Amino acid sequence: PVPTPCGKPRVMVTRIGQWARVSGVALLEQTWGMFEQAKKEGRPLPFELVFLSIRIRGADTNKAVTYPDFAKFHACIFWPWDVMMLMFNELYTMGMPLLLPHRRWMVHLVTHSLTHTEVNWWHLRGSVAGGLPDPSGVPFPLPFQPWVEPGEGVRPVAFWYELTDFMQFPHLTYFESLPDMLERVRTLDVPSIRRGMQSFNQATFRESIAFYRRAALELLR
Repeated sequence: PVPTPCGKPRVMVTRIGQWARVSGVALLEQTWGMFEQAKKEGRPLPFELVFLSIRIRGADTNKAVTYPDFAKFHACIFWPWDVMMLMFNELYTMGMPLLLPHRRWMVHLVTHSLTHTEVNWWHLRGSVAGGLPDPSGVPFPLPFQPWVEPGEGVRPVAFWYELTDFMQFPHLTYFESLPDMLERVRTLDVPSIRRGMQSFNQATFRESIAFYRRAALELLR
C-alpha cells in the first residue's frame, strides 16, 4: 500500500453512487462530517477515505482504476449492489482487507432496493424469474425460489444474501453503522487479515484445480 503524502494509509470506498444514487451523496457527506468532527475534537482519524466514482468538493475519482491503483490501498470498504460482483473476488484474490455492512443492514438495503427501485440486485429480481428444470419430478429443495417477487419481504432476501461470497468468505470485517465502520478501519489488523485471505485463496485454488481435473477426465471418457 502507498500512503498519502502526510503518511496516512488510504482506504478505498467502492462506488456507492452506483446503488445509492442521491443517498450515496448523503452517506459520503455524513462520513466526511465525522472526519471533520474528529479533527475538531483533537482525535483525527489515522487514515484517509477515497470514494470512487465521485465528482464533489473538487474531488474527481471517476476515472478507471487499474490493478496497480488498487494495490496502493490499505483496505477497501465494499458496498455490494448485486449478489455476484467480480470486483469483490478480484480484491479478495489480491489480499485486500475488505469491510462490508453487517448482514442485517444489507438485508434491509436489498429489500428496499427491490421494493422501491428498479436498479441493482438484478439477479434477485422477479424480472429474471423463469421455469426451473425439473427432470426428476422432485420439488425444488430450497425454501425460496432464486428470485424475489414484490411483497415477499425480507425472508427470501436474507436466505439468498447469506449464500453470497460477502457472507461465506472468511477473514472479512463487518460494520453495523458509519461510526462503527470508521472504528473498524482504525483497528484493522491488516497483516493478519492478509495472511488469512492468502491461505483461503491457496486452498480454494487447489480445490478449483482438482474440480476441473475431475471434470476434464469425465468429459474425455
